[in-house]
Amino acid sequence: MIVNNEIEIKINSRDFILKTIDEKYNFINIGDILKIPIEYLSKNSHRIICATCDICGKTKNIKYYKYNENIKKYNYFSCSVKCATEKRKSTKKEKYGDENYNNPSKNKLTKKEKYGDENYNNPSKNKLTKKEKYGDENYINLDKMRQTTLNKYGVDSYSKTIEWKTSTK
Repeated sequence: MIVNNEIEIKINSRDFILKTIDEKYNFINIGDILKIPIEYLSKNSHRIICATCDICGKTKNIKYYKYNENIKKYNYFSCSVKCATEKRKSTKKEKYGDENYNNPSKNKLTKKEKYGDENYNNPSKNKLTKKEKYGDENYINLDKMRQTTLNKYGVDSYSKTIEWKTSTK
């Protein structure tokens, strides 16, 4: 939440747009110091405002555009990653009864929908598949690697190419 409704600014050439916003700013000059409502600042303004953290209540000076990004992303202002984490944990606790809630059945369902297998990218399954296919869970097909390199570069090892020799010098 923004602490002050107004901000003091020293007018520079970029702020001359204020003349078109309101009649009372028609007679301003560069270098004048004005108090203007924060609503008159553009959403991407780099002016520093004072805001209160919605989680811990600390006040913090922050650029207005950063404040707007924070509100847009999280729907509240958090002064730090620590406060944002606390908010996330409290939301999970309210919703699911556990601050570290992770829904394994939903994860498996999503993996099944996306990849056709609920254990997709499971290292133990990868080792099992290699053992079934090749008889060894640590199998690497060196012949296929050599053939690919030979087709691509004309030699059986990339370290024998001119590109590699010139790039390492």
